[in-house]
Amino acid sequence: MRKENAAPKPEAKAGPDATEFRSYGSAQPSVLLGTSVSYFYVDILASEVDPECCCKNYKTFKYIILCQLMIGLSRIDNSWLRLAPSRDSLDHNGSSGNLSPGASVKHLPPILVIDDNQHDRDLLSLVIKGAFGDVAIDMADDAASMTRALTDRPYGLVMIEFALPWISGEQLMDLLREKLPEAAVVVVTGGNDPEVAPLALRFGADGFITKDPQGLSTVEEVIRTALYWSRRRRTKEDTASRRIVDGLPVGVFVADGRGVILDTNPSLATMLGYQRPADLAHRPIQHFLVDPAAVQGFEAAIAAGSPVVELEVELHRRDGTTLWARLRMRPAPAAKGMPARLNGLVEDISDYRRALGELEHRSHDLDQSAKDLEELAYVVSHDLQQPLGVLARALDQIGAENGGASPVSLSQARRGAAALERMLGSVLRLTRLERQDLELGQVDLERVVERVLDLLEAEIEASAAAISVEALPTIVADEGQMEQLFHNLISNAIKYSGDAEPKIRISATESPQEWRLTVSDSGIGIDPAATDRVFKMFQRLHTQEEIPGSGIGLAVCRRIATRHGGRIWVESRPNDGSAFHITIPREESHQP
Repeated sequence: MRKENAAPKPEAKAGPDATEFRSYGSAQPSVLLGTSVSYFYVDILASEVDPECCCKNYKTFKYIILCQLMIGLSRIDNSWLRLAPSRDSLDHNGSSGNLSPGASVKHLPPILVIDDNQHDRDLLSLVIKGAFGDVAIDMADDAASMTRALTDRPYGLVMIEFALPWISGEQLMDLLREKLPEAAVVVVTGGNDPEVAPLALRFGADGFITKDPQGLSTVEEVIRTALYWSRRRRTKEDTASRRIVDGLPVGVFVADGRGVILDTNPSLATMLGYQRPADLAHRPIQHFLVDPAAVQGFEAAIAAGSPVVELEVELHRRDGTTLWARLRMRPAPAAKGMPARLNGLVEDISDYRRALGELEHRSHDLDQSAKDLEELAYVVSHDLQQPLGVLARALDQIGAENGGASPVSLSQARRGAAALERMLGSVLRLTRLERQDLELGQVDLERVVERVLDLLEAEIEASAAAISVEALPTIVADEGQMEQLFHNLISNAIKYSGDAEPKIRISATESPQEWRLTVSDSGIGIDPAATDRVFKMFQRLHTQEEIPGSGIGLAVCRRIATRHGGRIWVESRPNDGSAFHITIPREESHQP
C-alpha cells in the first residue's frame, strides 16, 4: 500500500478524476478494510436475529455496505469498468473527438429518479452521491410526482425503473423523449428478465443497470457513458441543424426575451452589411428598425406574448443604407427557470417593395387615365347631343321643303345622324353609370319588373310577346340600376325573337351565398363561340339593317352586375333561344 501511495497507477494519473481515485483507493486504504469487516460482521449479525422482524433492514444495510465496497474497489483500478465507444460510433478517422465515456463529469446535471420502491430510490441516491459527491437528485414515486417533476425542472439525467405500476416502459420512454429530449436516460431494474435490457435500449435508453451489487457498482461508469452518448447525439444533431440553417438564403436569428440577438446565420449578417454573424451578437433588434412606430409595434408584440409576430419593416444596414424586410418571430418554448427565447426569420423584400411601388404608380396612372377617358366620353357624348339634334332637325326641314320627296342621300344622312345620336346616348348612359355611386337599399324585384314591362308596353304589344314572371326576391341593390338591367335584357329578348312570337320567362333561384336571376327567351339564339363577345362595347352580331341597336346594352348589364359583386353570362345555341343569368350576393337580401 505504501508503494501505491508513492507511485500512483498511470491510468489513475491520466484520468480526469485521478486525484479523486487516489484519495479513495490509496490515501485511505483503511476505508476498504473497514467496509469489508463491516460487511462480514453485519452478515453474521443478520444470521442470528429474528428474520421475521429484522431481516429486511439488515439485508438492506448489508446491500449498501456491499455496494460501497465494490465501488471502492473499482476506484482503485477502474480501467476494467471504462466503456470505450464502439467502432461504428467513432468519427471517420477513428476518433471520438474531445469526448470520452470515461472522461470526468465535473458537474452532473440535475438527476431525476423514477421508482416506486423507496429502498431502491434511497440506495441509488446513496450510490450516486458516493460516486459523484453532492448532486441534485429529485425523486418521483408515483404518477403525480413524476408529472410534477417533468414539468418543474429541466433534468439532464433520468434514472427509471422500467416496470412501474402506472406506466409501461415504452410509454415512459416516449414521455421522457417528449418532455426532456436532451436528457440521458438510464434504466435501473431489479427484474431477472433478460429481455429488459435490449428492450430498453431499443426504446432509446442510454444505459442499463441491474439492482444488484454488481450492477450498482457500475453506476458511475454507466452514468458517464450515458451522458457522453447523450451529449454526442445532441452535438451531431446540432451540427446537422446548424449546417442547414447556415445554408438558408434567409436570415435566421435567436434573441432573448427583450429582443437582444444571441445568434444568427451568415445570411442575416450579409443582409445587414456585416462580415460575421458574431458582429450582430448582443445588439437589440430594435436597433435596426428605421421607423419608431415599428419599434413600438415590435416591443408591444413581445410584451403581449404573441404566438407569431409578422411585420414588414425597414432596416438599417451598416453602411447607412436601408432595406425592406419581412420579419417573422415565434417565442421558443422555455423550460421552467430558463430565460425566454425568440426564434426569427428575416426575408429581404426590397425587390418586392420596389416592384410594388412601381405597380402602385402605374395603377394610379391607369386610374387617372380611366377617369380622364370617362370625362372625355361624358363631355363628347353630352356636347355632341345638341349639334346632332340640330343636324337631324335640319335634315327634316330640308326634306319638308322638297315636298316630302327626299333624295336617297338625304335619307342616308338622316339614318346616320339617328344612329350616331343613339350611340352617343348609350355612351352617355354608361359614363353616368360609372360616375354614380351605388345607392344600395332593399329592392323588390317584382315591382321593378312591373315598371319595366309598363315602359315596354308598346314593344310587347307590337311583337305579341308572352312574358311570364315567377316569384322574385327582395335584394340589396341599387334600384335604378336593377331597372336598367331588366329593361336591357327584356328589350333584347323582344328584339332578337326572330319571326316567331317571343316567349320570355323571368325567374330567380337561390343558394346560400347568392341569388341567380334569369331572363330566358325563345329567340334566334347566339353562337356559343360569341357568348363573351356580346358583352363588349359596340360588339354586335348583326348589322343595323338586320337588327338595329347600339351594341352597348349588354355591356351596361355586365357593368351593373359587376358593381353589385355578381356576374352575368349567357347560355345559348343558334335558333334555340338564350338564357341570361345574373348573380347577386345574398348579403342582407331576403325572400318576399
